Amino acid sequence: MINNKLYQSKLVEIHTEYLKEKISENENKLKNLDLYSNLELDEKLLFEKKILNEKENYYDAKKLKAKDFREKMSSIFDTSLLANIGNFKSMANTIIRIKKLQGSIEKINRNELKKVEYTPLFNSDVLHKMKISHDTLLEYGYRMIKKFDLLKQIIIDKYPYIFIDEYQDTDKKVIKIMNLLD
Repeated sequence: MINNKLYQSKLVEIHTEYLKEKISENENKLKNLDLYSNLELDEKLLFEKKILNEKENYYDAKKLKAKDFREKMSSIFDTSLLANIGNFKSMANTIIRIKKLQGSIEKINRNELKKVEYTPLFNSDVLHKMKISHDTLLEYGYRMIKKFDLLKQIIIDKYPYIFIDEYQDTDKKVIKIMNLLD
């Protein structure tokens, strides 16, 4: 396997693009939530500010039963927002996720985050901390090979034969990568 340390700057570039896509996806999700779309602009801004300021209280209450959650959060949020706890949590989680992803891009731009890490022990991404899982690793591999012709040539020169020996390695992204290298 090619040592990804040699390609960290390009990997961070791909990661930043991916973060922007995820922000956009989450913003679209937020717009499609009835609870959020029914709020006026000033109410949306107020909710976003409150949920970000009260994130720790929200996380503490998140696992409570609906009645207890509503009781704990009613001192912070208007009770009309707490009528449907599932919708409230979906809205809150999406706003928090967007803010974390935006914060990560800001840190990348300030050169505070410089390295994308693959975490094989976990099956999920922590994108705002620059940690990716297997599926995202395949996605980034595909994007890098598609974007950088020189990388294609290096891979082909270094590995004239590539054997795919496991069923899980026939993921669509692996097939797309192999087609790019063909």
